[in-house]
Order: sequence, then C-alpha cells, then structure tokens
Amino acid sequence: MSIEFDTGPLTWVKGEIDQALRQAGEKLTQFAADASDSTPLRQCQTHLHQVSGAIQMVGLEGVARFSEAIEKLVAALEKREVAISGANISLINQGMTALSQYLEDL
Repeated sequence: MSIEFDTGPLTWVKGEIDQALRQAGEKLTQFAADASDSTPLRQCQTHLHQVSGAIQMVGLEGVARFSEAIEKLVAALEKREVAISGANISLINQGMTALSQYLEDL
C-alpha cells in the first residue's frame, strides 16, 4: 500500500527551510573556523530548530525526527558532550545535505 504525500504545504515552506539550512551551514562553518566561540553553534541550533518545526508542520514526522537528531548533535557539540572534531562537523553537514536533498526529491 502506497501513501501519497501532498507536497502542497511543503512547497509553501520549502524556501524558508532551504534558507534556514543554508544559515545553519554558515554558522557551522564559522564555528569550524574558530571552535573557541560556541555562539555560532547556538545560532546553528536555532536555525535547525526552525527547520524541524517547519517540517513537522507539514506532516513529515519521520523527517522531522531526523532533523531533530541533527539539532541534538549540534547541541551536544555546543555543550562539549561530544568531541569537537572534523568528523563530527562533517557528520552534521552530511545530515543537513541529506535532509535538504530528501526534501528536494519530494
């Protein structure tokens, strides 16, 4: 049984989601350049929270959970609960890219 997803509501917020993901990526890049200042990570997390909320509003619960997981990893990085490393920053970038690509493919 295949369930069709109504992309109408997603198209209404897709531009904002894309913009928030770009801004989150920029903040992550800023943090990677100077890991002594965690302000960009908090800003990145705020942008990701906006993305998660918008995705949840259009009814993509599974995708929202994925987005929330990226957001939680950023929060853990900011709190130094996980190591600040190129691998973890790359993982966050990969997650944001995968999220963006999935939404684009819908």
